[in-house]
Amino acid sequence: MESATERDGYTCESIQVLEGLEAVRKRPGMYAGDTTDGSGLEHLLWGVVDNAIDQHLARRAANLRVDVRPDGWIEVEDDGPGLPVEPTRPRGRPAMEVLFSEYLVGGCSGERYLSHAYIGPRAVGVDTMVVSALSARLEVENRYRGQLWRAAFERGHAVHPASCEGPAARSGLRIRYRPDPTIFTKMSVDLARVERRLRELAWLHPLLAIRFQGQVLPGRGGLPAWVREEAGDALEGGVLAAALRTIDDVYVDLAFGWRAAGGPQDIESFVNQERVPSGTHVDGFWSGLRRIAGVLGCDANRRVVRELLSPGLVARIHIGLNSASFGSGTHDRLKTPLAAEAVSRAVLDAAELRWKQSALAVMLRERLRIG
Repeated sequence: MESATERDGYTCESIQVLEGLEAVRKRPGMYAGDTTDGSGLEHLLWGVVDNAIDQHLARRAANLRVDVRPDGWIEVEDDGPGLPVEPTRPRGRPAMEVLFSEYLVGGCSGERYLSHAYIGPRAVGVDTMVVSALSARLEVENRYRGQLWRAAFERGHAVHPASCEGPAARSGLRIRYRPDPTIFTKMSVDLARVERRLRELAWLHPLLAIRFQGQVLPGRGGLPAWVREEAGDALEGGVLAAALRTIDDVYVDLAFGWRAAGGPQDIESFVNQERVPSGTHVDGFWSGLRRIAGVLGCDANRRVVRELLSPGLVARIHIGLNSASFGSGTHDRLKTPLAAEAVSRAVLDAAELRWKQSALAVMLRERLRIG
């Protein structure tokens, strides 16, 4: 007797087995976002850049170069250790080749994972396989343990398998790719937006030298230097408060000051190097300012303190958490309670209120109208 599924035409022959990275190419929007407005191209780029920054956070790389060519090619190069080339099991192919041609090769341990101070383990390979699958061509130059290896891929397939081409004078990885025009209807990258994001990363990681389109981006000095730049070197009283600490396993890097000319507040906040504009980390920042007000003798409620301290405020906040929780799928609001107390304590430390006659204390007394 014929079953209902057979009558509907649903049989084992309806099940399609996809090889390699065909699953990515079948549903590119699931992996790269919008393929029509250029944002998907940026998603590919950030996947490669993030892997390079992971190497920096693991103290394995100090330089990152990003170039977007007029002919559509994009290059990302770092001076990290390169990619492993040892044969993988059960494939028996070099690991660097598998990373660009197999589906979801990232694992939970071993060489495919990096772990650093605050982001914790992250899969290496998940982003690269998406870039490979959605590129008309991708070329890899891998300098690993004194040897130069090269490989090339087209739409996720290895057209030039990984091969050793001789000695390498230094370590590093260069990925050069051209997105597939049959996937992306808009092939141009918004260079201004890419540069803004790379500038953010340069400030957030001041020990990483980032070069974009041949120019070294400012970043030395970290968040304090960023605040000074945004304030136009016109901070009220010349005062800048900053702290870089790990509190209860929360990495906190922050800097703040006030523009002498006043104006609207300018607060930018990040969690694990991603922009997160609101949440417990920002609440903790304001809590820290209220605690400062209390130490200085201001008993006003938090709304009044915020009104008095908001004009001209310039602040940059970056925290790192191993397990961050967010209020929505867009990750625009942090919910992790631990972040609030850590940031609040860091703000209090930055103010150095043990020096009651410090320039910052004097300035805040004036702002808080404390006699």
